[in-house]
Amino acid sequence: MLEGRYPDACPKIAQSHQLEPHVGTLLNLAACNEKMGKVATAWVQYQQALTAAQAEGQPQRERLARERIDALEPRVPWLTVSVPASASAYGLSIELDGAPILPIAWGKDMPVDPGSHRLTATAAQRKPWEERFDLRESEHRSASIPTLDPVATVPPQPKPEPTPVPASAAAATPTSPSNWTVEASLFIAPLWMNPDRATPTVGAETIQLQRRDGTVTSCLEGCSYSLQNGDSAAIGLNLFAGYATTDRLRVGGRLLGGARLGGGSLIVAGPAATLRIAGRVWTGLSLLLGNAAAQEWGTATPPAGYSSNHGSFKVDASTGLSGGFGLELGVRLFEVPGGALALNATPFFLPWGTHGGFWGLPFGVAYQFY
Repeated sequence: MLEGRYPDACPKIAQSHQLEPHVGTLLNLAACNEKMGKVATAWVQYQQALTAAQAEGQPQRERLARERIDALEPRVPWLTVSVPASASAYGLSIELDGAPILPIAWGKDMPVDPGSHRLTATAAQRKPWEERFDLRESEHRSASIPTLDPVATVPPQPKPEPTPVPASAAAATPTSPSNWTVEASLFIAPLWMNPDRATPTVGAETIQLQRRDGTVTSCLEGCSYSLQNGDSAAIGLNLFAGYATTDRLRVGGRLLGGARLGGGSLIVAGPAATLRIAGRVWTGLSLLLGNAAAQEWGTATPPAGYSSNHGSFKVDASTGLSGGFGLELGVRLFEVPGGALALNATPFFLPWGTHGGFWGLPFGVAYQFY
């Protein structure tokens, strides 16, 4: 209050008086509201302080409260709310600035602070009424509540019968109750690899070399190794998880992982998008990174002047990290609770790698979870 920050001070004084009422605290609260221009609120609080000071026998505070009452009374605005009997007969509720005006105060002068105010009247099954007005210091104003008009009742309309959807149309345009879709597919795929690097599993020292003069040595240095045949097949799991941005387009990611028949592994992953092109038919595109590895029969190429008499032996071959793209073509067979059963093919081509490339043609049976 001493710093003039009355909006900060008044609520704190009010809380103090609520926790432990005192005549002095009430006088300070009235003085604070008076400084804020709330002359009606301050005038009422000075009246309360006067009564409390008389009861406690505090003549100085009694005199101070009476002086402030006499000084403020000519400045207090007054409001009279008139309510006709016809308006009060149906459970009328009247509020001033959100605070209720009890029926005991209807038709009587009420001290109200200067400023803008909103008077409202409501009742069950009646249209609400409101009036906005400004009050100045010393002003006397009357407001009359009109008889509220009844709310027009609309007879309930019968609900229209739902139009049956043909089974063929429902099957042609399947929908999902969620925007998220997860598709899991068991696949088998022809697989082709062309790695340019291989290492023997038997150990280079066991691969015998022979010079033209008949000298025999091992292939510890100078030999290069290669896969005899990169053609094989793979089996594994094809996963797609995506979000439906529209009822036709889903964007997400794809992961293929499995085992190469004859030895080795396959893993491919990357962002993907699928598009429903007609009814049950879907297509898609993916940008992929992956690796294909094989444990298969290979050969050793000796350096110049040597020949190998070892024949074929097992090698480990890998394409390293390879990049490329993938396609998808899928057909939904039928809907089931919570998803759909489909056939799909997801050919991929990853020709660009650190040690070669690979490509495959996975196809299988998929379950789409909604």
